[in-house]
Amino acid sequence: MRFIHSPIDWVRTRAADTSRGILLMAGGTLLTTATLVFIRLLGRDLPTAEVVFLRYAFALLAIAPWILRVGVASTFATSRLGLHGIRGIIATISTAAWYYGITVVPLAQALALNCLAAIYVTIGAVLFLGERADARRWMAVLTGLLGAWIILRPGFQAVSTGSMIIVCSAAGWAATMLFIKVLARTDSPLTIVVYLYVFNVIYSAVPAALVWETPSLTHVVWLVVIGVLSSVGHLAIAQAFREADATAVVPADFTRLAWAAMLGYVVFSEVPDVWTIVGALVIFASTTLLAYLEARESRARSMKST
Repeated sequence: MRFIHSPIDWVRTRAADTSRGILLMAGGTLLTTATLVFIRLLGRDLPTAEVVFLRYAFALLAIAPWILRVGVASTFATSRLGLHGIRGIIATISTAAWYYGITVVPLAQALALNCLAAIYVTIGAVLFLGERADARRWMAVLTGLLGAWIILRPGFQAVSTGSMIIVCSAAGWAATMLFIKVLARTDSPLTIVVYLYVFNVIYSAVPAALVWETPSLTHVVWLVVIGVLSSVGHLAIAQAFREADATAVVPADFTRLAWAAMLGYVVFSEVPDVWTIVGALVIFASTTLLAYLEARESRARSMKST
């Protein structure tokens, strides 16, 4: 336990916490972005349906120790199995679309378009969950959509099928996040995650079986690496929010676009064009503003409840 003896000590402690939070967020986004490299490599050798099935099967194995520690009955206890099932369908389709998309679209562009999910969540929360959005939120939404238009430039160039698939995938992920908002009212985070993995495995099993190609030892190693990087990365991101305010660490989430550009260049010799960079910056500005407004409202609600 730390004892703060003066205002200067308090400032130094807060600065240290913020610095750790920013570093953890940047490191976590590097690890989660690196998983995309291995998913793309898998997608070039194996059918997309099989990659989805194997990805979530390995994820389910990785989370098994937590299930056993909490208890199988407790983990699977829910009164909203139907909602979990519907969410699983949407998640399976959007995951397959995302995994296919990153095999045909440059990594930096794909990740920038995927950030539209945060924009879609705001729109969906207003339309379907009855949440209210002020003028600043709608301005952030319009700014994010402008960023997507800058990247795609419809009317000025042909929009690739891969890009549209990723845009639709982002909408699917936004829908799954809206389901989380509803499910979190009654179910634990572990229950929500486990049902996601279970239903993804179930729904992708038949399509995977129809196109099955036996994975090589290299593919198995890649799947293990994906599981490790993803788990450690998400833990680092979660810890970042514990170390510092969301308004401090969320801007560091933008480093995932830098990591994607770097990894895309190093591994796949991809160089993002100027429109992708500009559009990504615009989308980043809008999602950062939305995160800032959400964090401020959360603090205001918590202060009213105390």
